[in-house]
Amino acid sequence: FIVSGLDVSAASGVNGLFKEVKGAVIKNLIVEGNIKLTGKASGGGIVGKLTSNSTVQNCGFYGVITAEAAAKVGGIVGDGAATNCWYYYTGDDLAYDYGVCGGAATSCYTNTNTKQTGVTIVTADQFKGAAAVGETGKTVVELLNISLPDDCMDWFQGADYPVLTKPVIAWDGKTTDITWYDDSKNEFEISTAAQLAGLAQLVSGKKTFSEKTIKLMADINLGGHPWTPIGGTVPKKKFSGTFNG
Repeated sequence: FIVSGLDVSAASGVNGLFKEVKGAVIKNLIVEGNIKLTGKASGGGIVGKLTSNSTVQNCGFYGVITAEAAAKVGGIVGDGAATNCWYYYTGDDLAYDYGVCGGAATSCYTNTNTKQTGVTIVTADQFKGAAAVGETGKTVVELLNISLPDDCMDWFQGADYPVLTKPVIAWDGKTTDITWYDDSKNEFEISTAAQLAGLAQLVSGKKTFSEKTIKLMADINLGGHPWTPIGGTVPKKKFSGTFNG
């Protein structure tokens, strides 16, 4: 969901992660990087130019876009529209006050000084979820989810900006969760550190998971706390199932 380390430097043409797209749909994507456009170069953080009914929606760009030509430059799309997107400018020079896109913007957000219609100007704290946006009483994440286009992923609050995957919460070293276990079932899904600790607890209690499958559904952070291994040395305390990570 995140493409990071994008570095584009161009003196001409159309530029971005994508140059020019035709009849395309680009959604649910975050890009981190820097784009430096000199001369007559144009572009955007994600797409340089949209053609033939292409759409860009539910995307974000975190980084710096600078350009000498003010036309057809945007944080998300250089030449074209964007819906439910955000552009977080991490630079210091406020002269580069580009909007989210070079075309029509709908339900978009940025921290630049743009006057673009359809774009709400927010602060760094508001991007971080530390403050509500104006009189809405809602965070940027909440507003993005209210205007979420069809078939697009929900937004969650990340450390610095909205993200498309729920942030991993580190384990506290104590909590266990075995509510997901049902002895009558053969397939299970776990997604938290507490549930993984619960697996260790169950196997220690002689649930070997023989002929059963556990599927890991998310990244897990054990927080650096002491960990009791899953399973033991005696047969009735050895894990004997399938763990699909």
